[in-house]
Amino acid sequence: MALETTYTVVSKSGGQLFFKFDLNGYLIEFKYSGRELTKKAAKYVHSVIIKLEKDMDFFNNKKGFEITKGEPDLSFGVFWNEYDDKMKKKVCQDLWKKLKDDDRYNAIAFIPKLKSRYRVKNLSTPLPDTYLRQKRWLD
Repeated sequence: MALETTYTVVSKSGGQLFFKFDLNGYLIEFKYSGRELTKKAAKYVHSVIIKLEKDMDFFNNKKGFEITKGEPDLSFGVFWNEYDDKMKKKVCQDLWKKLKDDDRYNAIAFIPKLKSRYRVKNLSTPLPDTYLRQKRWLD
């Protein structure tokens, strides 16, 4: 599970739209819950399926909708699942606890770039504790 941002849009008519976007702001999941839709309502819901996070402002300009934005999951578990080398977990947990949320976000977000960079150079990625201790996402 990578960094994801969620939005829940509740309409006064009782329907609920759920959007999940990846780190780059692209839609990765959409759900609708509520009463069964009429054909007209289904067509409307289909027309408003937002594909980019930056377009969520669409609902701010519409009456009858309430938007709730969920924050990305910055837990150690997300970092640990994304990072390939699983060594020194306890040390990494302790280092993770010392990081501020900005660093946690950047540490997780940089992992795909790190993997790509080291793969191109045919190098092994640093151990996770080295990555955290040296704040390699700032490289």
